[in-house]
Amino acid sequence: MTSRFTSVNIYARAATIYHFALEGSLIGIWACYLSSIQDKLGIDDSKLGLAVLLMYFGTVAATHLAAILSMKFGSRNATFCGAIGFSICLPFIALSPSFEFLCVFMFLFGYFMGLMDGKFTTSSMRCVESIFN
Repeated sequence: MTSRFTSVNIYARAATIYHFALEGSLIGIWACYLSSIQDKLGIDDSKLGLAVLLMYFGTVAATHLAAILSMKFGSRNATFCGAIGFSICLPFIALSPSFEFLCVFMFLFGYFMGLMDGKFTTSSMRCVESIFN
């Protein structure tokens, strides 16, 4: 009887868990600081809503480009770049000097989140398929 849990499968599972934890942690940190960012920049709720909407536009834009980047550079590299970009954008959101910069960094935050989401969701599906096949 062969084991379903090979070393490659275990590493893939660990990487998938890491990426889910990273995204959850960074989104939680981001959500905690939204009101302080709003107060610091002196923007109203509608402008903050626009910035959040731009974040989700970035996510949608990355979802369409993730497949192209994955085919060109590989799924692992695309996921890694998404995770690094996602992590780097968070401090820039908190330190944005104006509403315009906030919008740019929110879009980039969403873009890297979408890039990471698309690739590690695919990886998690492959892990589950390898266990049950």
